[in-house]
Amino acid sequence: MTVPVFFIREEAIKGDKAVLSDPEDIHHALRVLRIRQGERLVLYDGAGMEYKAILERVESEGIICGIVGKERVGWRPAPLSILIGILKGDKNELVVQKATELGVKEIILTPMRRSMPRLHEEGMVGKEKRLRKVSLEACRQCMRPIPPSVKVCRWEEALNAIKGSDLILVPWEEEKEKGIWELIREREWRNCAVVVGPEGGFELEEIKDLKAVGGIPVSLGTLRKRSETAAIFCLSALTCELASRGLLI
Repeated sequence: MTVPVFFIREEAIKGDKAVLSDPEDIHHALRVLRIRQGERLVLYDGAGMEYKAILERVESEGIICGIVGKERVGWRPAPLSILIGILKGDKNELVVQKATELGVKEIILTPMRRSMPRLHEEGMVGKEKRLRKVSLEACRQCMRPIPPSVKVCRWEEALNAIKGSDLILVPWEEEKEKGIWELIREREWRNCAVVVGPEGGFELEEIKDLKAVGGIPVSLGTLRKRSETAAIFCLSALTCELASRGLLI
């Protein structure tokens, strides 16, 4: 049986006890998973510590867990960032979920010129909160101990976040010469950002902006790929390359 995983703030751990106080976590533990007294849990603090625990009791402040072991995990996120234009419907959640499972360090979503719907500041805050929750759920499922950074921000802020990357790949249907495989295999890089456009693709001004911060348009092959497929395709290729170079923990 798989041991249930929960994320907990460091301040909720006191000595050999830990308190799960988030209402959603409590509901999930007691009503969905039906964890009972004496059963085991794994608690992550999100910064690299893993706590093995046992459910002791339920009180008004939350679920009281007894810590029976702890260790610093050896795993670290892959040095990869994904920047994607806001997509329609639940496609954003799919990208965040799969990027989390693939181990990326950073996930950035931004409204691009052809993104639908267009988000105002309040909508961006709400979407970021929802997508962080999706990412944490994916972490629990794949037992990822350190969640990725997830943020929804404006275009200028997104460009600033990726401009220091060793390699910035921009899958673009207009690029016919440079293929993604040649670039990731031949270039020397230790961290990489991938920028994927929304359903309608990039506008030329966005391509110019990306080139100005070091972005390189690349082809993903003969077949056109949906935005969410392109994101997963690129991240899979990059994690394979990192693994072949011995740079994944």
